Amino acid sequence: MKRVTIEMQKSLLVPTLLMMLAGCASSLEYAYSGPDESKLLHEILGNEVPRSDLITLYLDDDVKAALDARINPNWGDKRKLRELRTFLFSEEETAINYHASSTQTAMGTFQTRQGNCLAMTNLFVAAGRYVGIDANYQTVSVKPTWDHEGDTMIRYEHIVAVGQIGDESYVVDFLPEFLLGDRPSEEISDLDAMALYYNNLGAEAVVENKPELAIEYLRQALALSPENADSWNNMGAAMRRAGNDRLGVFAYYQALEKDAYNYSALSNLAQYYENQGRADEAKVIAARVERYRRRNPLFHYYVASLFYAEGRLEDARVFLDNAIRLRRDEPQFYDASAQVAKEMGDLIESGRFLAKAKHYRDVKHESPPDRTMNHRLIVRKNK
Repeated sequence: MKRVTIEMQKSLLVPTLLMMLAGCASSLEYAYSGPDESKLLHEILGNEVPRSDLITLYLDDDVKAALDARINPNWGDKRKLRELRTFLFSEEETAINYHASSTQTAMGTFQTRQGNCLAMTNLFVAAGRYVGIDANYQTVSVKPTWDHEGDTMIRYEHIVAVGQIGDESYVVDFLPEFLLGDRPSEEISDLDAMALYYNNLGAEAVVENKPELAIEYLRQALALSPENADSWNNMGAAMRRAGNDRLGVFAYYQALEKDAYNYSALSNLAQYYENQGRADEAKVIAARVERYRRRNPLFHYYVASLFYAEGRLEDARVFLDNAIRLRRDEPQFYDASAQVAKEMGDLIESGRFLAKAKHYRDVKHESPPDRTMNHRLIVRKNK
């Protein structure tokens, strides 16, 4: 998973406006140029040089020996894939488990027997390549989810392992929930994946209130992938935690230069201006975010989930109705509405929502493959 930090706001609703989604608002004015911009960039990035050694994919001799003993090089690729999955993830063998907050290298994941999506993908890609099968990284655009950790909100995004075997392509997905479907995806390089590794470590250090450590990690993330808006946003949060608002604000603007619709950076910047009493700047951002909020069904769905957790079923139903009005073919919205209706004692309405959820899930062909050995394997014939 990729982690993005967002400073918490006082309002319940404001922190949820944080996804990268195109809108129709005008761009914020970028006030940095020339020598001043170069000086600020140097202050943030220092003299960091991108690593060329792929520490995320390193396997030591003991792990390689274990793979050699378990996977016969003469086997076909399909059998290698099947046996590698069994070796790494079955309870009878190595039994590596999913852990959402554990960002690790391939070696760290193998040694501790746990990791999040990125960590487990690091291990699978490294081991897969070692035994001779095609294995690469792919990011997936999924419905964003958020967790509160202290006074910080974390937004997660998803990564999977992919490869080609003969006339088929495969996906190994470690997330417990099924989210893939036909959502947009993009294969990324090993260096970009290592940048995500350092970005995650930086975000985790921000949450742990270790801003200096976060800055070290995020400098490496940006050295590897300088156009990554989320890493710039996380750097802004780290700089502000370190007491340097000047560099923090500059980092937020850098994030918005890379992605004008990075709502994590917009939210963090809005909070800064509000705290400084700079109402005009805060108002410009608030208007932009408000347009996004009204149009985004996921905003309404997330707020509904907050109300549901508090037992405010009427409020949850209102926001779920809004979500469905904005996107009528999303099964997850109907599932949630069915649960709310059931708890409100309306079993007939609950049944109607469940039927609609099934209908749209069938239309989208979103029936998930079985989850075995802590992951799902999805195989498709190449077109």
